[in-house]
Amino acid sequence: MTMKKLLIIVGFLIMGVQTLFAQQDPMFTQYMFNMNALNPAYAGSNEVINTSALFRRQWLGINGSPTTGTFSVDAPFLQNKLGMGLMVAMDKVGKTQTFDIMSQYAYRIKTDEKGRLAFGLQAGVTQYAFKGAEVNYASNATVTGSDPTFGENISRILPNVGIGVWFNNENLYIGASIPRLINHQFTENIQGIPAGELGKAKQFRHYFITTGYVFTLNETLKLKPSVLLRGVEAAPISFDLNANLWYQERFGFGLSYRNSSSLNAILEFHPTNQLRVSYAYDFATTGIRRNTSGSHEMMIRYQFRKNKNDDIIISPRLF
Repeated sequence: MTMKKLLIIVGFLIMGVQTLFAQQDPMFTQYMFNMNALNPAYAGSNEVINTSALFRRQWLGINGSPTTGTFSVDAPFLQNKLGMGLMVAMDKVGKTQTFDIMSQYAYRIKTDEKGRLAFGLQAGVTQYAFKGAEVNYASNATVTGSDPTFGENISRILPNVGIGVWFNNENLYIGASIPRLINHQFTENIQGIPAGELGKAKQFRHYFITTGYVFTLNETLKLKPSVLLRGVEAAPISFDLNANLWYQERFGFGLSYRNSSSLNAILEFHPTNQLRVSYAYDFATTGIRRNTSGSHEMMIRYQFRKNKNDDIIISPRLF
């Protein structure tokens, strides 16, 4: 498959999401190093056993603000023709908490000496919990109706599946995915609230498209611009524009602009070719910045050697 054909495919995918709307799933600043959380086709793309863990506190200083954690592991099989992985994610906002566990599979096709095109599938469950019994209502509020959303606890375990496509070579990556295809409804209409979507708690289908390219500026510096588009019903399209700069593939600094909410900075350290540690800080650009000191995100990634006789991984992957 030629690069021209790949770019044409991505162009159609981008046009396809222009009619959609954006964000309900957990948000990550370091998504470019945590692709398993967005795209099952990423599994096995590093061609080693790859593990990562991320923890995020959003809008620090605001009670009930989002807290998110993810853990993933993936590896190649059958001479890199198959990728398999496991992704676990937790997201808590106020009295609502979701817990996801997904098994991931990717069929990988060699397009040329260094390029691979992968088609991914994931399947698993989401546990949705709402602690309505812990909600403190205003003194003049009245809670009526039989729906358990107000005043009672809710717990749901719901199955789901997701799909994705991913291409990468040494310097370029392009991906598109729908992590959850099934739109589940967590609660029924609440009495006292006008009929329609307002009285329901629902899960919406999300669409992601991302691409990035690593430029070698000189012997010590590499630069990677990248972009992520998000789409979901009931909100406008959002995007992240990013630029990451690395010195000797050991130290990295990145800047990111998220059109819907923030300006972000990323610091990275690669003490070895196998280990990556990074931190991200988000500065809110909306009115909420008056009430928060910002958002903080820590991530660690470790890639195991291909076999016990390898001294090191030849070079750390920058995506």
